[in-house]
Amino acid sequence: MTDGPLMSADTARVGSAVVLTVGGEVDLHTAPQLVDTVVAALHPPGGGVPDGVPVESVIADLTRVAFLSSAGLGTLAALATRLGDDGIALRLVAGENKAVTRPWTAMHLGDLLRLYPDLDTALKN
Repeated sequence: MTDGPLMSADTARVGSAVVLTVGGEVDLHTAPQLVDTVVAALHPPGGGVPDGVPVESVIADLTRVAFLSSAGLGTLAALATRLGDDGIALRLVAGENKAVTRPWTAMHLGDLLRLYPDLDTALKN
């Protein structure tokens, strides 16, 4: 057993996008942290809009995810709906990461959210 965190989730602003970089395990125990990180990025302390540019998309870079459980899949789908209700698109970057692409494909979630091959492609769409 390790003493480190099971999941890491960091955000950065790139133009009108919030880029969420996720690593480790996204499961029942860590998925709430992922949502909390996105909410915190969308509602920074003191409010306001950084650089006067509203957020149009959240791009979740999942290329460093080692495990994605059904709870993690459900959280991403729910997050897409929640953001969509606010007019914000969720884009997922998986690259060739089979820890993400296999369960995503098995659950037929490509109809809900497409997986992007890299961050640059997701930022351009």
